[in-house]
Amino acid sequence: MAQLSEKDLLWQYNTASNSIGVMMKHPWRNMLSRWTNFLTEDREKDWRKRDHEFEVKRKTKAEIISKWKEG
Repeated sequence: MAQLSEKDLLWQYNTASNSIGVMMKHPWRNMLSRWTNFLTEDREKDWRKRDHEFEVKRKTKAEIISKWKEG
């Protein structure tokens, strides 16, 4: 990630493809869902909203990296 520009993180081959930034959003939300209260809640959390993870929303490089680290 450090080697990519913000433009590169958000680049998509076409409208049906995902950018690197979008592909990083999916494991971020998955990790949060799986590891939050993992000793007491053995399932995906209601707040996850998996389909929203693949929506294209413009973020800065700093925001993308911050979310990745949070996950």
